[in-house]
Amino acid sequence: MVMYGHTSVLLQESLTLLSVPHEPVLMIDATLGLAGHSIAFLEKYPGLQLIGIDADASMLEEAEKRLYPYKNRCTLVHQFFDDFFINFSKGGQKADIILFDLGVSMVHFKEARRGFGLMEDEILDMRLNAKTGRTALDLIEMSSERDLVRILKQYGEEQYAAAIARAIVRARDAHELKTARDLADLVKRTVPARVRYGKIHPATKTFQALRIAVNDELGRIERALEPALYSLAPSGCIGVISFHSLEDRIVKQTFMRYVQKKSVNKYADQKSSKSVLKTPISSVDVHSDSSMLSLELLVKKPISACQEEVRQNPASRSAKLRAARRIG
Repeated sequence: MVMYGHTSVLLQESLTLLSVPHEPVLMIDATLGLAGHSIAFLEKYPGLQLIGIDADASMLEEAEKRLYPYKNRCTLVHQFFDDFFINFSKGGQKADIILFDLGVSMVHFKEARRGFGLMEDEILDMRLNAKTGRTALDLIEMSSERDLVRILKQYGEEQYAAAIARAIVRARDAHELKTARDLADLVKRTVPARVRYGKIHPATKTFQALRIAVNDELGRIERALEPALYSLAPSGCIGVISFHSLEDRIVKQTFMRYVQKKSVNKYADQKSSKSVLKTPISSVDVHSDSSMLSLELLVKKPISACQEEVRQNPASRSAKLRAARRIG
């Protein structure tokens, strides 16, 4: 895969907010991508050790090339970030910096050949991990019209969800829906004429909704954030860059649960009860750390890209950065 030029969003803001006064530093980049953020942190902290996670094997392969000058300081993991943190939080190792850059990279839209881009003659795949799970076309084939309406409303906040779902079902049953271009053209024909030719393609929300559903993106964020917080060392920092309100809402609500409050780490001290005694002891979570968790917000409101960054990188227009520090 020849990688499309990629610019990391809110890079300087991330470097400034997610700072620690000591070295060595352990950083977890939960969404490694092309490693733009990670390289900047590796250069800032000569003693930093990096764990980079990505669900996309092709992205991880490219990131490994870019991280070659720092290879002795990097461990790369091919995994979804929720699966990683659920396991990592149960161990004894703690991270000083954790960064999430949510959503998908421009590389996926331009070069992944999986139907992320609206106007491409590519099969409707949309999986971040191309080796597992159902494709967007599978989802369309197996979903009822009611299910499709729910997906478009819940994950795309699509105003014309009912009409689009009805059109998708008709096209699906007539075997007229195979590629990303097929779907984009279908949505464009379906929505009212007044919204067909705006700055944003009328199928954008439909594609977003299907992609989120295929990859369980919101569910993965919900499952990952809390164990990620418990993976922080005392005074460790976490930053999350989101790109739409659905993601940002989850981040905000999760952070606020721990601001100036101490909560028992439910990822620690989990012991088997009589109800699970038939489960082999090796598969039961047993931990000795019963630490408490409290956060302080590093910014009261999320940071957005400045006008200059938006001018140079339009993809940063909707980016929001929230950050917090563990204080307990």
